[in-house]
Amino acid sequence: HLEARYLQLKKMAFEVVVNDYLRVLHWRNEVHFFIAKGHHIAGTILGVDEAGRLMVETSGRTEVFDLKEILYLA
Repeated sequence: HLEARYLQLKKMAFEVVVNDYLRVLHWRNEVHFFIAKGHHIAGTILGVDEAGRLMVETSGRTEVFDLKEILYLA
């Protein structure tokens, strides 16, 4: 499986890899509660941007978060 992924990347088939990732992304298209920028927010994970940052819809707009910029509240 790793060899197949490597070949996809080598062929520049990024869309295939991203779509596979999004299909298994936890909590995608579900409302959950987070802490972001020091505030409690409700948001829906939409996916990731080209830089790999998490895209979350909150209060009717899409925000992006890098590593450790957003925390899931259990």
